[in-house]
Amino acid sequence: MVGNVEASGTYREIVPPRKLVFTFAGGCAFQETVVTVTFRHDGVGTLMTLRQDGFSEAGLREGFRTGWTGPGDSFDKLAALLARRPS
Repeated sequence: MVGNVEASGTYREIVPPRKLVFTFAGGCAFQETVVTVTFRHDGVGTLMTLRQDGFSEAGLREGFRTGWTGPGDSFDKLAALLARRPS
């Protein structure tokens, strides 16, 4: 697991409370990608969907997928943070 990752980007689209689109460059990638995050009401919660596009090679894409969804990585950290917040 990687610790903190320095990254930069620019918001391209913000549609509260439904959608964020931003560029992402940093970490081990020397290229810019585009991340789209959508949110929709799902029963008593919210369904969040993330898509990251613009990879030059499959190995790099898979590395980022693991970074977002691997054990103890970004989504696990987000879930832990949300679980600590009062309802």
